[in-house]
Amino acid sequence: MGLGSTMLGRRHVQPSVCSTLHEIQVEGTFPSGTYLVTVHNPIATDDGNLARALYGYVPRMPLTMISLYRSLPSSSRRGSVALVAVRTVKAPLNANRSTFSCGPRQR
Repeated sequence: MGLGSTMLGRRHVQPSVCSTLHEIQVEGTFPSGTYLVTVHNPIATDDGNLARALYGYVPRMPLTMISLYRSLPSSSRRGSVALVAVRTVKAPLNANRSTFSCGPRQR
């Protein structure tokens, strides 16, 4: 699996990953079925090939959907808003639970 070691480069990962990651296992789908493939020394180049790494990962939008999207008013094409709920009351995590302690021999 020499092809697998050219996908990610050293600039795509943190410095400690290059020296500690010796092999990875990737589930690959082939015409003959789905297999677990082991890639030895997966980070072997500086730059890698992201086009090869992301091949087939991002689904492509059909042209009919793109034209539909462009026909929408710009106000409805804006990004969605994320809401974060903040609770100001303390939530009892261990209410009505008895405590468990172990002696020195059981530790």
